[in-house]
Amino acid sequence: MRIFTFILLTSFLVLLEASVNVFATGYQVGDQSFSDQEAQFSQKIIQLSYPNADPTAGEQRLIRAFKKLQILQNNGRTVTQDDLDQESARIDAGSKNLDKLTKIKNIFGSDHAEYLRIYVMPVYVERVLPFEFFPAETSIQDKRQQFVHQLFQRAQADPYHFTDLASGDQVQIETLAVAKNGIKRVRSLKILADPRASDLKKLDESTVLPSRFWWAHVIPHMKRKGQIFKKVIEAKTGWYIVRYLGRNRKYIHYLKVLHVPKVDYGSWLDSQEQSITVTPIQ
Repeated sequence: MRIFTFILLTSFLVLLEASVNVFATGYQVGDQSFSDQEAQFSQKIIQLSYPNADPTAGEQRLIRAFKKLQILQNNGRTVTQDDLDQESARIDAGSKNLDKLTKIKNIFGSDHAEYLRIYVMPVYVERVLPFEFFPAETSIQDKRQQFVHQLFQRAQADPYHFTDLASGDQVQIETLAVAKNGIKRVRSLKILADPRASDLKKLDESTVLPSRFWWAHVIPHMKRKGQIFKKVIEAKTGWYIVRYLGRNRKYIHYLKVLHVPKVDYGSWLDSQEQSITVTPIQ
């Protein structure tokens, strides 16, 4: 009898604990929090576009938004009332679906403060964090940029061991064949056996700096084989350290390039979110 009573009591406690988690009244996200009612507001916003949305979509939307709000705060960017008022005005002026925007506002009735907090703030942080704050915050790239300049100093000191610098995941090395009207990656270092300049015309340049950049800013300064270009080249996606390999008789120049990618937004965001705890409010 005692064993049965103990099992029954244990089962009851387990069910009670589970029910507490199910009926959480909101979430604490870092220093920020939102209520279950606010999650319901968020759910109604999502259902205007996706009527059959997952029932947790509203709270997940707010968790993502409050994480980004916390990240901005952690990095010295406080989101103020003025920021939200200006974002609200921007949304009003730029909306292409005024009927939907009116329905969103009606979810909150006369509570404009909640409208700003639950609708405008997520829109604001989703726009500002990746497209304004991240590109402009130079300190995000500082550590990697220091690493690049250390590589450059080592390349200058010992250009003949240039390829040895491509160690670790952060450094990519490739050989580029550059003509006035085209560029391509090549595997062979046998310069005279490589293609004619006319063969490079149709190369997709989306993943490297275009041939016109190398031809205008790098090739004119390269006078001898083995020479290291005079400075680190910074591009939108990363940095380049360049060693000249020479040219063939068909006016194709060959460059050995160390490429160090910049810290990308996704990786940075993941690293920032790791320090933010999300806890149900009971």
